[in-house]
Amino acid sequence: MTAPSGLSRRDRRRLGMGLVVYGALGLLLLLLTAYLVAGSLGAIIDLGATIDRQRSALIASLDATSATLADVDRATANVTDNVRSGASAARDAASLTTDLASAMDELQAASGVSFLGNRPFAALGDRFAEVGTRARAVSTSLGNLATTMDRDIEAIDSTRASLTAARNEVANLRELLGGGTLSAQLGAFALARVIVVGLLVWLAVPAAVSLAAGWLLLRSAR
Repeated sequence: MTAPSGLSRRDRRRLGMGLVVYGALGLLLLLLTAYLVAGSLGAIIDLGATIDRQRSALIASLDATSATLADVDRATANVTDNVRSGASAARDAASLTTDLASAMDELQAASGVSFLGNRPFAALGDRFAEVGTRARAVSTSLGNLATTMDRDIEAIDSTRASLTAARNEVANLRELLGGGTLSAQLGAFALARVIVVGLLVWLAVPAAVSLAAGWLLLRSAR
C-alpha cells in the first residue's frame, strides 16, 4: 500500500496516527465484545446442557415413580377384589350359621317331646340349644367381619383414588419436563454464538485495515 500523494509528512503522520488509534481501539473493543458476548453465550450453553442433563434425570425419576404407582395400584386392586370376595363369603357363612341356629332351635323344640312322662331326648335338646347359641354367635361375628371388610374396601378405594390422582400429577410433570423447548433454545444459542463470532470477525477487518494503513502512513512519514 502506497502513501497518498499531495499530503505533507506532518499530515501523513497525523492521519497515520489517527488510523492506528482507530484500528487499535476497534480491535480492542471487538476483542472485549468477543470475550463478553461469545463467552457469555458459551456459559449459557454449558448451563443449558447441565440443566438438560438434570431434566433428563428428573424425567427418568418421574417415569420410575409412575411405574411404581401403577404397580401399587394393581396390587391394591387385587387386595380390593380379595377383600370383596372375603366379605361376600363372610355374609354367606353368616347366613348359613343363622339358618343352622334356626334349625337347632327347631330340633331343640322337637326333642322336648314327652313319652309316658319321660323326655328321652332332653339331653339332645340341651346340645341342640348350645349349638344354636354358638351358631348365632358365629353368625354375628361373621356379619361384623363382613361390615369391617366393607369399610376396608371403602378405605382401599379411597387410597386407589389418591393413587390415581398422584399418577395424573406425575404424568403432568412428565409432560411439562418432556418438551423439546430447551433443546431448541440451546440450538438457537449455539447458532447465535456462531453468528456473533462471524459478525465480530467481519467488523474486525476494517479495524485491521485501518491499523495497517496507519502504520504504513507513519512509516512513510519518517
